[in-house]
Amino acid sequence: MWTDGRPRFWVGWWDTPHLALPVVTLSLLIWLAVQPRPKLPPRPATPATATDATPAQPTGNTTRPTVLAPPIVDEPVTGSRFRIPPAGRLMAEVRGRSMEPGLRAALFYTAAGGRETFLTETTTDATGRFRFGLGTFPQGAYTLRVATYAPDGRRSVSAPFQISVTAR
Repeated sequence: MWTDGRPRFWVGWWDTPHLALPVVTLSLLIWLAVQPRPKLPPRPATPATATDATPAQPTGNTTRPTVLAPPIVDEPVTGSRFRIPPAGRLMAEVRGRSMEPGLRAALFYTAAGGRETFLTETTTDATGRFRFGLGTFPQGAYTLRVATYAPDGRRSVSAPFQISVTAR
């Protein structure tokens, strides 16, 4: 392998250029290492699996409005007065409708000077109607409102309406 005090490679006349290959390769690696790195966009979130509690993608006609129409409360009308019967339980109901069926509807009430409190919830039927029983309310004035929630995250709230509950 050694001839005239120097190493021999594959081709005898190519000794000098062949020794330059490691130097060029090392220079190229150093040059690549000091180059600025491109900024990569953040990774997208992992897609939802079938076991996640996410709503299914709509199929067919997807021209739904982006805003959910507020629910309409048919009864009681604002300013209604109720008397507590001897049994102590109101037999009144809150009835209304929404423009879309299958929504979750929740009833909230606010006592005079108090904060809004969740009372109960239901699901609208195939025609978009909902109904809540008022149950037990102590004597006083209340402001009620209905909120509807769509599976895709849209939400709307009815206009507030007032009722008063008086003693027998």
